[in-house]
Amino acid sequence: FQVGDRVFFHHHVPCMSCRLCQRGQYTSCERFRRSGLDPGGFAEFVRVPAEIVQLDVLKLPDEISDEEAAFIEPVACSLRAFEKLSVEPGESFWAIGAGPMGLINVRLARYFGAEPIIVSDPVEVRREYARQAGADAVLDPKAPDFEARLAEVTGGWGPEKIVVGPDSVEAIEHGLAHAAAGAIVLVFTPTPPEATVAYHPHDLYFKEVTITHSYSAGPVETREALIASGELQVEDLITHRFGLEGVGEALRLAKLFDASLRSVIYPHGLSVEVKTI
Repeated sequence: FQVGDRVFFHHHVPCMSCRLCQRGQYTSCERFRRSGLDPGGFAEFVRVPAEIVQLDVLKLPDEISDEEAAFIEPVACSLRAFEKLSVEPGESFWAIGAGPMGLINVRLARYFGAEPIIVSDPVEVRREYARQAGADAVLDPKAPDFEARLAEVTGGWGPEKIVVGPDSVEAIEHGLAHAAAGAIVLVFTPTPPEATVAYHPHDLYFKEVTITHSYSAGPVETREALIASGELQVEDLITHRFGLEGVGEALRLAKLFDASLRSVIYPHGLSVEVKTI
C-alpha cells in the first residue's frame, strides 16, 4: 500500500490457522471475536492492527466510489448468508424486514436469480423502499390478508429461501410458520441473549425445514463483496450524508424505523448533508 491509496478494512480478522478457520468458520474464530479497531470508525484517523492489514485490507479500484466501498462489509455479510442459503435461480425468496440489510438481500436475491422476491415489513415507509429496491411483492405482515397474499405470490407453496432480518423472536417464528417444505430459514441478526424461540419440531420434521444462522463475514466474503459492490446498485440506499459533527444525528436516525436507511459519515466534512430517495 502507498500513502493516498483508497482502502477498505474489516473490523475483525480470523487467525486462518485454527480448526474453525480450516473449516471456513472464520467468524467463530477466537481471534476474530477479539480483534478490532482503535478508536473506531467515527474519527478522522483510525489505527488498524497489523493482523488486519495483513489479511483483510483491500485496495479499492478506481471504478468503485467511496460510497459503494462503504457497502463492502454489509454486502459481505449478506454474501455469507447467501452461501448458506444456496439460492438457486427460480427459487422464491422472502426477506423479513425492509431495513438496509433487507434491501441489500433483495438486490442479492435478484443477482442470484431468485423469483419471486418477497419483502414484508410493518412500516409503510420501508415497504416503499422495498418496492423501489425491486421486490416483486411487498407485504404488510400485520394485514389480515397477509397469509393469502403470501400463498398467492408463491403459487401456494410458500417461500423457499427466507432471511429473518429483525432481532425478534416473533420474526423468527413468523418465518418458520410460513416456510415451504424443504425451505431454509436463515436468522440474520442476533436476538437478545435471554430470548427463546417456540417451534413445532413435528411440523418442521415432516416439512424438512432447515434453520441456520449467519454472523458477520470473513476475508473470503469481503473480497467477493469488493466485486459485488461494484455490480450491485447500493448508493440509492443512502438516505443521509453527514460530516463528522453529524454522527449523533446519524445514530439518532438509525434508531427510527421510518426516518432513514443508511447514513454515511464523511470524517473530513461534507457540503451536502441530506439526500432523499
